[in-house]
Amino acid sequence: MDVRCQELTEDVTLLADEKSKLVDQSARDESLALRVTTLERDLAKSQVRVTELEKVLYLQQFFRGFCILIRAYPIGRF
Repeated sequence: MDVRCQELTEDVTLLADEKSKLVDQSARDESLALRVTTLERDLAKSQVRVTELEKVLYLQQFFRGFCILIRAYPIGRF
């Protein structure tokens, strides 16, 4: 009986250690999931900023071309 109690005690200890490892892994997984969510949100914000910058650059190029055109062909020339 004493040997069986010792075996069961060892099994309980092993199971407790395994549970502890699983809890730690679960906490790391949750932390990683939160980090991924944060990175996805930051990426979405960055994509919006890139789109806005592309629009600004397009308008800047358009107005540069327009200014060059106005200088080349002043209104009084027509």
